[in-house]
Amino acid sequence: MVLAVVAVTLIKLRQQITTQNAAVASPVASVDPGLGELPPSRTIATAGPVEINLPVDRKFAKVTLFRPIDRADGVAMSPDESWKHEVWSTAGVGPRTAGMDIAAPAGTIVYSPVTGHVSGVRDYVLGGRTAGYELDISPDAASDVVVRVQSITGVPLDRNATALCRTKGAPKVGTVVIAGVTCLGQVLDVAADLGDIPRPLIAKYTSDGGNHVHLEVVRVPS
Repeated sequence: MVLAVVAVTLIKLRQQITTQNAAVASPVASVDPGLGELPPSRTIATAGPVEINLPVDRKFAKVTLFRPIDRADGVAMSPDESWKHEVWSTAGVGPRTAGMDIAAPAGTIVYSPVTGHVSGVRDYVLGGRTAGYELDISPDAASDVVVRVQSITGVPLDRNATALCRTKGAPKVGTVVIAGVTCLGQVLDVAADLGDIPRPLIAKYTSDGGNHVHLEVVRVPS
């Protein structure tokens, strides 16, 4: 009953906040993009019955890169044909659309791409360096996959994001999340948080070294 009340409250919050659809210039490193607004209710890809929603304010999303994730358990996503910010990479093995990088400025608030619950929380490690965290979300629409969210970190208290992010740091396992409503954190600053590791592929299409949020769909072992 409590979870149902929380879900209804969060959905009402979405309905009360207007969204913007204007595009902006390429992200600039180390510049706070502002808290922005909730993303529109917008499906940008599907994986079977799972709808992947835009996880950031529309005006901060510049480029979407679909790519393999070099995992045998990766599940291909089908990009929505009306989502126009797509580029492709065939580097790696496995389904070429199992991973999705959405370029956005460092500090962009990241919301859940699906409705479900958090089933895993871990440190995010890239190139031997640890920064922020990654989340596994078990979507309500399917029990045999998780949606993984990477390249995020906690929202600092001095950003005064309480109205958007009601928890400190990473959400806990078991947390109920609503697509486009529940705050998961903010986009890492690749240069500041991960140092001199090789820049991600998305950096080819941005001016800030490749700041982005990464999404992937992974099959759960039976």
